[in-house]
Amino acid sequence: MDILRRRDIYHLIQHSESPCVSIYMPTHPASREIREDPTRLKNLLRRARHELEVDGMRSPEARDFLKRAEILEQEIDFWRKQSHGLAMFLTPNEFRLFRLPVEFRETVVVGPGAYVKPLMPLLGADGRFFVLAVSQKDVRLLQGTQYGLDEIDDDLLGAELDEIVTNEDRRQHVQYHSFRAERGPRLPRGEVVFHGQAGGEEDEKKALERYLREVDEEVVKRLGEEGSPLIFAGVDFVAPIYREISQYPHLLEQPVQGSPEHMSLKELHEKALEAVRPWFDRRRQEALERYERLRGSQRVGFELADVVLAAVEGRVDALFLDPQPERWGSVDAQQRVVECHEKRRHSDHDLLNCAVAHTLAHRGDVFALPAEQVPDGALAAAVYRYEMPVPPITKSESGSECP
Repeated sequence: MDILRRRDIYHLIQHSESPCVSIYMPTHPASREIREDPTRLKNLLRRARHELEVDGMRSPEARDFLKRAEILEQEIDFWRKQSHGLAMFLTPNEFRLFRLPVEFRETVVVGPGAYVKPLMPLLGADGRFFVLAVSQKDVRLLQGTQYGLDEIDDDLLGAELDEIVTNEDRRQHVQYHSFRAERGPRLPRGEVVFHGQAGGEEDEKKALERYLREVDEEVVKRLGEEGSPLIFAGVDFVAPIYREISQYPHLLEQPVQGSPEHMSLKELHEKALEAVRPWFDRRRQEALERYERLRGSQRVGFELADVVLAAVEGRVDALFLDPQPERWGSVDAQQRVVECHEKRRHSDHDLLNCAVAHTLAHRGDVFALPAEQVPDGALAAAVYRYEMPVPPITKSESGSECP
């Protein structure tokens, strides 16, 4: 499984050439349904080729354009290494794909830029979390959503303990499973005494701390810019040590207790989801309360054209919307013109997708809500970082403002 980072979204937006083919599909790791996935991709590519031809590309050119993805239909090993969903983006000079823990609906969009709304369960402020699973045998970094939990393909965190501990510590050879935490009546709350095989209690604790610090450095390298919560999963005496030394700012206080090697992936997902749900609920509620406090000022907006232009300009701090609807049109950021169309035209953007993409690219928070919970009954509502200097010029086919 791959980590999709915000910088990947930024790259897709800033460097995407036209046309861009965005393809989403469900995948089935390690099951009989895996045989259906290559056929599913073949059908989706057929749809993409049709849309490219409708937009004016000659049939041979369309086939050549999609050849990079068609090769995957025959790659058996590729289909054996899937998560729950596959996202693909093809432009004239680039092909990027991500195996992700999201059950995507089959989707094909051909347009002037990447279609990223289906990625909201991963990059939204209330959708993705990570689990650091530390056991005697290995250290795993996993990525999760409400749909599932999958291990990230990363060998750097996969080594056994005695392969990661520095040479200075090898002679002590810290035995993870030999530690026992004891809390006596004379010890401060949370203090841990270790009993091991060599080097004394304090040496063993220092060796374990060094080991966890190296792990944490790798975690921060991979997740430092993401802002997603991290849950530690491990035996009870290791969790407080890691929490004390960790530099990751979004490590949750409550760990998943118990050795991860004795849990199924399903059980670990359920426990992690239970731990992270209050964090998501609190963050979403705080953002909605901020919208309510600023209601009536120029720091909030719920007109579609206003919100879209603010997102393009990097002024949206928090965006609320139902990701299901589509509203087609165009945005001219230099002239500050937003145009809405009743039916999709060639080179149109989904304006809601545009708002999501640019909010994420500029490090704003995106919250997916049911339509009835979006503030002010709007298609999209937002909290701005600062007041809008001048309202945008809006155009629509009927002569009225964008809905």
